[in-house]
Amino acid sequence: MRRTLEQCEAKPTKGETKTCATSLESMLQFVAAIIGSEAKLGIKPGKAPVCHFFPVKHLMWVPQPSQATK
Repeated sequence: MRRTLEQCEAKPTKGETKTCATSLESMLQFVAAIIGSEAKLGIKPGKAPVCHFFPVKHLMWVPQPSQATK
């Protein structure tokens, strides 16, 4: 758990946008602030972004860059 929080609180790497959301609502607000609340998203086959979900008390979503997010 300590390592997970350290990673969450670490400064983002170059080109990374991150947050340490403590609820689903705060995660949705973060995403809406970046892509807009009216954005329509689509994913092409084979181009899906990769995300990691960690088994912690609070929601933690760590998106990994891929061709779909560049």
